[in-house]
Amino acid sequence: MKNGEMECLKYVIDALKQQNNGEVVFTNIEDSNLLLKLLNGIKPNQNEAEFPDFMSNDVIMEHFTVTSSKENKKGSSFKKEESINDKENQKIIKDWKDCCTKLPIKGNTIRTNVIENTYSDLSYEYFINSFNKNLLHHIESLKKYHIDNKKVIFLIELQDALMGIYRHDVFYKFYELNKDKKALFVLKSFVNLLDVVIFRASDRIELIDMKKCDELYEFSYCEEDIRGGRHRNINLMLTIGINSI
Repeated sequence: MKNGEMECLKYVIDALKQQNNGEVVFTNIEDSNLLLKLLNGIKPNQNEAEFPDFMSNDVIMEHFTVTSSKENKKGSSFKKEESINDKENQKIIKDWKDCCTKLPIKGNTIRTNVIENTYSDLSYEYFINSFNKNLLHHIESLKKYHIDNKKVIFLIELQDALMGIYRHDVFYKFYELNKDKKALFVLKSFVNLLDVVIFRASDRIELIDMKKCDELYEFSYCEEDIRGGRHRNINLMLTIGINSI
């Protein structure tokens, strides 16, 4: 089981336990306590290469990521760039530590170093393509699986920055899947296969009861201006010199 899958599940469980903290931005689940109980009861699939990622006597759950960056067979360009930057950043951090060890600073002084990586090649069009492609791929895996009257949950995670909705070229609000007619059009084809869809984008979580997906679609709309966010990673390093007594 990959750490990212467990981290995402834990984040959702913690958010459901504390629904007053603003992380659950939408839900049409009637019994959130039952959903929480089901999520707490699932375990990772011991066969990591097989579908689904999590299971219990009552539930199967599959986690997968989508992206608002370009994507090919090897994954998203965002993840590729992030991996390259991580390796470069680790070298910078090591060099910084070595430098601070060899050249100790005077007492009552502070040295700082900031590493900043910004990713901006993100778009709504890339997101819809990724959402459609990855959802269909996992639906095909689901169709081959013997569900055996279990509830089916898809946990979908946007792996990069929050998208924003703009009106008259001014930021209006953050994107929500439950209001997006294009995304719901893809989802509503599978109301007979899925019970719950959980969508996580950064610190925002949406819980969708698939029995009500047609109703959501009826009242959804297409925004004219949805933009990919800007994903920024910042590492701040501090070295503090302390006078000896």
